[in-house]
Amino acid sequence: MKKTNFQQPISVFEERQSTTSKLISAAIKHKEITNKIRSYLPVELAEHCEFGSIKGSSMIIFSDSAAWATRLRFHSNELVRYLNQEYKYSLTSIKFKIAPIKGKRKKPKPQPFHIDKENINSIRQLSSSVTNEELGDALAHLADVIEKKSEP
Repeated sequence: MKKTNFQQPISVFEERQSTTSKLISAAIKHKEITNKIRSYLPVELAEHCEFGSIKGSSMIIFSDSAAWATRLRFHSNELVRYLNQEYKYSLTSIKFKIAPIKGKRKKPKPQPFHIDKENINSIRQLSSSVTNEELGDALAHLADVIEKKSEP
């Protein structure tokens, strides 16, 4: 039985001009353009944008939120001039669209919290002293939940 070597270098795919090689080339070019854009922008903005495509004389850049897209728009005219001068593009405008940027968003770990016994007891006291029974029950439940969650 003949073994197939699946660890062929990328250059083998490029030589064949296969669909895979075209995808690899497109991905590399996409990353290069993203890096060109990010190299011009301030660091805090650069991580919130990624090259999308060029349609005619307009470039589309994706941003991970509307807030960042708004801040990026302030740099669009300068960015057009920079890309046209440095990299010989023929752009007249940049459009920003909102899309999550892969690998950027990580859910923050929930921070452990601790509320001391004195505060928990204060909530319990308050729960027994209020005249509204529903509110009293809710406060008692809150004290129980906090006590369980704040245990080490």
